[in-house]
Amino acid sequence: MCRELCHRTSLNTAGIVLSVALLTPFGTSHTATQKDADALVQQLSGLPAEIQLGGFSQICNPAPAQCPPRPLSPGEAKRKNIYDQLFALGKDGVGALARALGSRDVSLRSKAALALGVLSGGWWKSDGSKIDISESLAALIIALQDPDSRTQALAAQAIGNIGAGAAQAEPALVRLLVSGDEGLRNSACIGLGGIGPPARDALPALRIALTDPSLDVRRFAQSAIASIGGRSSQQSASPDANADVLTVRISADGVCHFLDDSAPCEQLGKYLLTKHLAQNGHLHIAVDRTSKYELVAATLKSLEDTGFKVGFVNTRLRESN
Repeated sequence: MCRELCHRTSLNTAGIVLSVALLTPFGTSHTATQKDADALVQQLSGLPAEIQLGGFSQICNPAPAQCPPRPLSPGEAKRKNIYDQLFALGKDGVGALARALGSRDVSLRSKAALALGVLSGGWWKSDGSKIDISESLAALIIALQDPDSRTQALAAQAIGNIGAGAAQAEPALVRLLVSGDEGLRNSACIGLGGIGPPARDALPALRIALTDPSLDVRRFAQSAIASIGGRSSQQSASPDANADVLTVRISADGVCHFLDDSAPCEQLGKYLLTKHLAQNGHLHIAVDRTSKYELVAATLKSLEDTGFKVGFVNTRLRESN
């Protein structure tokens, strides 16, 4: 009996030893992989800020032969080597890039944000494959507040590549829509459009962006609205021939003026319904330059909640009365 019990104990002990022997190399290997990934990402710091792939148009002889790849500059050859390795590392590569977003080195932060966007965009590999960067979302949202505007913009675009799973980034992206930096406004639209329908709460802010003085911002905003599922600028600004059109002016004091009447802007939708004004029709909105963004957003929400269709006047060029 003792011999049997001792034998079982010996087997159990052997089992424990065997388990440890199997698990220890895995843990060591995983830690080593993370360190390798971190070391690899550190090499991004000295690379050029922009990816330079060279010209895409060349004539091959005899046609239609496949054109040989153009030679890369030393910097781009290094970038390709790093990106290819990070792509192969998968989650470990994504984790290393996410950690780099918190670096004190501003160059490394922007290069990490760029890499996340490129590797998840589906165009780095010729077969269209891409890596899932959703695990970096928390770090990317924090990067939207980076003191470096390029890092902010690249983070916003990378968030859009995550898709619907990045819905929690919507409020931070909306805040960028009122940035004084045109590039940030563009990138915010790109990010929101990438998220798609889960970013529907951003529609009022995006419709305000349709009046942006920058043509690029207006186009990106229109694209984002279409991706989210809202009406495009052409649809919202082109009422049916038989529809009522009512022009409403949002003044800086929070009062909305229309015809010979006025109402608090935050309650405009309900007020118009009680007055049977522009039911099932369109509203054209004119905004005084001094009106705050929050007031305009609240007005649009009031209108959309009550079923009104909103078109816009170019509010940035309209002076208050």
